[in-house]
Amino acid sequence: VVTIALAAVPALGAPDGFLLVRDADMFVLNDASDGYLAFSSVCPHESCDVSSYAQGRIRCPCHGSAFDKTGVAREGPAVGLAPLRRYTTRLDAATRTLTVMKG
Repeated sequence: VVTIALAAVPALGAPDGFLLVRDADMFVLNDASDGYLAFSSVCPHESCDVSSYAQGRIRCPCHGSAFDKTGVAREGPAVGLAPLRRYTTRLDAATRTLTVMKG
């Protein structure tokens, strides 16, 4: 379980904002239509960390793979491999904390 205080991460406050949590191998995205989404940050191609979000795609900088909001690779060498593992998220609006369950 990872808990994120949203006040401490201004980027997650805006639609399309994201956070790479390196020590938890996790990528968190503020998706305006679906709330907060969280995935494994480990690209299935060669285990680099996905580290950015642009044009509706989670991007891996190592070899150009790009994943949609379900974690499925749509571009690059990760196409056809396992998707990014998706984690369950819960937002506590009162405390402005996001909890991510990896299990």
